[in-house]
Amino acid sequence: MCNYDCLTQAQKDELKQQIQDIVEMMGGLNFFLKMIEKLRASKPHPLSARNSKVMIDKCEISWDKVIFLDKVTLLEKAIKSNRNENKYLITFDADDKKNKTIINLIRTLSPITFKLKIANHVNGVDFKVFNEIGKSSAELNPLFVSIFFCYVNFIKTVLKD
Repeated sequence: MCNYDCLTQAQKDELKQQIQDIVEMMGGLNFFLKMIEKLRASKPHPLSARNSKVMIDKCEISWDKVIFLDKVTLLEKAIKSNRNENKYLITFDADDKKNKTIINLIRTLSPITFKLKIANHVNGVDFKVFNEIGKSSAELNPLFVSIFFCYVNFIKTVLKD
């Protein structure tokens, strides 16, 4: 999923701009990369925080609904299983009962809005888990995936291009 080549040029430009805006608000690239490293290193996964909030250094990421660890694990599996083949899409067959857990995952996560607030800034960045949800697929938001599931090297690649 953290494959930069899978993104269209428009998605690359949008993701780069979003990350550059966050980096500028945080006061530098190193602060942002340190936040990503701390998110990746924290156990259990930060998305499963009971208070729907993660605070790291100068930054607070909050969301409006508790996400249980089983949903986070299922999301990670879905992201890993579609890593190279389907870009940022999670595909499913709506009529197949085997995909019921994926469909429930998408229904659970789709209304959640994440708010990234940075100290000393009035405005933050709002983003959702999915950009678009269709009848047989759901497109993940590259910013969401970048913040919670990608490593620092991916962020550096985005900003380098």
